[in-house]
Amino acid sequence: MISSDTERLLVDAHSGDSLKQVQALVELVKMHDESVTPEILDLLSSTDEDVRAESARALGYLGTRYRERIGPALLKLVYDDNSRVRNKAVEALGLQPYPKAKGALTHVLLSDPDWVVRASAAETIGNYQDESLVPILTQVLRDSHEESIVRAYAALAIGLLASPSFLTELDSSIAIATTPDVLSEALAASYRLGGKKHLPALLNLLKTADEDDVWGILNSIQDLTERRYPPTLLADAPQIREALSVIEQRNSLYHGQIEQILNNLWRLE
Repeated sequence: MISSDTERLLVDAHSGDSLKQVQALVELVKMHDESVTPEILDLLSSTDEDVRAESARALGYLGTRYRERIGPALLKLVYDDNSRVRNKAVEALGLQPYPKAKGALTHVLLSDPDWVVRASAAETIGNYQDESLVPILTQVLRDSHEESIVRAYAALAIGLLASPSFLTELDSSIAIATTPDVLSEALAASYRLGGKKHLPALLNLLKTADEDDVWGILNSIQDLTERRYPPTLLADAPQIREALSVIEQRNSLYHGQIEQILNNLWRLE
């Protein structure tokens, strides 16, 4: 049964007042009531780009039970005229993987004019558990003309999708990585696939990185502790903890993220 608060928000979401609509969609996501998903679907065709974008975001968080219904609708928006709408649709397709979207997502990764959307496409593809997508991701990773953040997300996705047999090819990508974000994700991807030899390089990169780059490297390490765990992760935990201790002593601002990584390791143990 839908609560009175949910009913009120659904009325606001269909009010035609874009500010009210967006705020209502934000609140509906916070309530996390998946039963409202069918009521949000029609908002993807709104003439207001903010409403379309927020509707796509909401469906990404609320659409698990209705994935086969929302997939085709989100798929249309990856070609929207507005880059923010495209980006939210791509992100939603990462949260609610829809197998028929793989072709569109690879097209976006290779061709979208906005690098933010391309980066989201690379990250989203990593959730599709299809190793046949690795060659396209590798093409992006090795594209020296591509934005480094897009290449970094391509490396992350490779680590999630590739088999250990890809390690040698990944080594060649590591050798030509020129920015800290690309290098950290490529090293992490190799380590995730069993390339234990690259963990010292990843931890050394963390210890020697400029302050602006530390967050990204910590993100690479945190992700290793949250999904598709490297085969030697627990055995290597002391090395990881030592490196995190060095960083936390250097700047207490990293405490929260470091604590999360440590908690992840303790839970795995």
